[in-house]
Amino acid sequence: MINRMLYNDHHHKLFQNVPVSRKYTVLNIFLLYIVSIFIVYLLYLVSATALIGITFGIIYLANPKSFSNSPPESAVHQVIDTTKGNMLMLCILLIILFIGVAITLIKNKKLRLSSFAGFATISYGLLFFLKFNMPISPISDKVEFLESFSIMPQGNTILLYVSFATIIICISSVFVGYKLYVGKSNDSKYY
Repeated sequence: MINRMLYNDHHHKLFQNVPVSRKYTVLNIFLLYIVSIFIVYLLYLVSATALIGITFGIIYLANPKSFSNSPPESAVHQVIDTTKGNMLMLCILLIILFIGVAITLIKNKKLRLSSFAGFATISYGLLFFLKFNMPISPISDKVEFLESFSIMPQGNTILLYVSFATIIICISSVFVGYKLYVGKSNDSKYY
């Protein structure tokens, strides 16, 4: 969709209708994805919390004695463990979207497609490498990505490195996207 808005030669380009500099246009493109990720993540958390709350409410109404047998600290550890996996997935989503938007701003179609292919190959390769090095979950006796990541001994270190990489990649992809979209011509003030 962004490609059609940016590079459509047959019709007016969407972002040229507004009389602002290209710098603000490219920043708004990235801001759109930041806001949409934030809204989708909040909607996901609210809907997951509501679903879990309704499920526990129905289970409690059906069998209230089952809740008195479970220790309360196990629920806290479960929430912390799933939060680590959720943070990892949020960082991976941010990396994919920011690099994807920056690659979308490449004007040469062959270079853009090969960049997408290279980025997808590298990112899936890293995820498969991480999955093969994960421990087996004691509950299901197989490797489940989020659950195995939560019990992985190096999970906190990996999450810390991925968080730093996310910050660096997001900031650098905005600068690269700006350079790709604006280019070297600064002849016109509003172009």
